[in-house]
This record gives sequence, C-alpha cells and structure tokens, in this order.
Amino acid sequence: SSIIWLGTGENSNPRSSMFGDGLYKSTDAGVTWARVGRANSEHLGNLQIDPRDSNVVYVAAQGPLWSSGGDRGVYKTTDGGKSWKKLGKAEGLPDGDFGRIGITISRSNPDRIYALVEATKNGLYRSDDGGYHWELVNSDPQWVTNRTFYFQDIAVDPENENRVWLIYQMISASEDG
Repeated sequence: SSIIWLGTGENSNPRSSMFGDGLYKSTDAGVTWARVGRANSEHLGNLQIDPRDSNVVYVAAQGPLWSSGGDRGVYKTTDGGKSWKKLGKAEGLPDGDFGRIGITISRSNPDRIYALVEATKNGLYRSDDGGYHWELVNSDPQWVTNRTFYFQDIAVDPENENRVWLIYQMISASEDG
C-alpha cells in the first residue's frame, strides 16, 4: 500500500524523552506527508490500522509527560484522519487524564481491540465491536500495573484473538481474552 501513518514523539517516558507534534499520513509511499491530527499529543504511544480499511485508525495518545492537558487518550478516525473521535466514558473507557496506553487490534478479528490504559481506573479494556463499546476485562494490579516506569505495550496473536501479551519488564500472557 502507498498509505503510511506516522505518530511522533517517544512513547517511553524518561526525563530525556523527545516530544512530537502529532500524527502524519502519506498517501504516496512517503514522498509527501500531511499532518492529520493530534498536534497537542506530544507522545503518541501507538497507532493501529484496521487491516480491512486503512481509513480506520486507532491512536493511543499519551499527552504531555510532566503536565496535564494536551491530546491524550484513545482516538479513532474512520475517514483517514479528516476527523477524530475521542473514545471515553460513553464508550466504556475511564474518565480523566490518561497516562501510558498500549493498544492493539486483532488481525484474525479486527473488531476485537485491546487497550492497556493507565488512568483513574487502570486496566485492560477490550472492545468487540470496533471500538464503539469497551469493557474493563482485567484490573488485577499484578497483571496490568506491574511495569517499568518507561513503557508498556500489548500484543495480540495474529491468529487467535484471545491470546494477549502484556510487555513490560517481563511478559505476561492471557489465553482467554
């Protein structure tokens, strides 16, 4: 495909982290680029593209590391970045400021999306309908908050939507979604 998405800013957060100025998209294999949103995010932790439609993208925006505000949280576009919807309490994600966010989309079932969220209600959230509704599926502190200061990530098996890995100083796994 000639469509490339690029998030800016480091997703780890030591004191020496460099911040970015949003999300960019190229439709000509990287020859030219246009900013398509989240200019105040500073740190885009991750972005996931729906494998069925490159116009559907989920972004995990960490926001400023040492202050409140900015574009932070989970965002979704269905029109290639022309407009964005912040996913929040109405969809089942926690309220308030977010910190680190890991997000992944299942390749075997792209309607299944996981988000590991650091917020007022830390935990692993799952959507089974393409991000329209989310459910807290695990808030066990040993599994969802036992990570290093610098990063957290999450991955889902490309062939099994229920096999999930949390990646931090160790790797934790779930076989049941």
